Amino acid sequence: MLQKEVQDSIVIARLSDGKTNAITLETMKQLKEIVAEVNENDDLKGIILTGEGRFFSSGFSLPMFMGFETPEEVISFFTEQEEILVNFFACKKPVVCAMNGHTAAMGLILAMASDYRIVKNHPKIKIGMSEIKIGLGLSIAQSAIMRFGLDSDKMNGANMIIGGEFANNTDYCLDTIGLPGYSDPVGLDSQMDI
Repeated sequence: MLQKEVQDSIVIARLSDGKTNAITLETMKQLKEIVAEVNENDDLKGIILTGEGRFFSSGFSLPMFMGFETPEEVISFFTEQEEILVNFFACKKPVVCAMNGHTAAMGLILAMASDYRIVKNHPKIKIGMSEIKIGLGLSIAQSAIMRFGLDSDKMNGANMIIGGEFANNTDYCLDTIGLPGYSDPVGLDSQMDI
């Protein structure tokens, strides 16, 4: 589930679904509506995507996957999530992912689909791709977005994509908290207490 609020003409979308902020199809549909609203409304300047509590997001909800009864349901799900993910990636206005805590799987893919990423500076935060570790592949859009997001001299994304390794936030992400001029609109500095 996504909680939405508008502050200073910026939509703050907060993942809020239990302890790990797992992402369901309903969450993705809410994200689709937010992107459409931001793209169409000239008064809105962009999106900040963040989480609630100790997790940004653990990725897709495993119970949701267990509820699929036919191959057609699986295909339908991935077809719809691919469309929503591409629309999020192509949002006409800036998207900032404020990773307030642990980030894995689809949570990391959403972060990589964002224009900018900030992560709370905490030594216990882990960031990674759990799908790879257990042998699951990524969809076409997911794979392309991960390659795009990790294509940087500052990141060693091959270990994450190929080896499924998790990293500390300082290994892969630029920490902007504490830089001159930085503001904390979503409360990253106060949210994480591991």
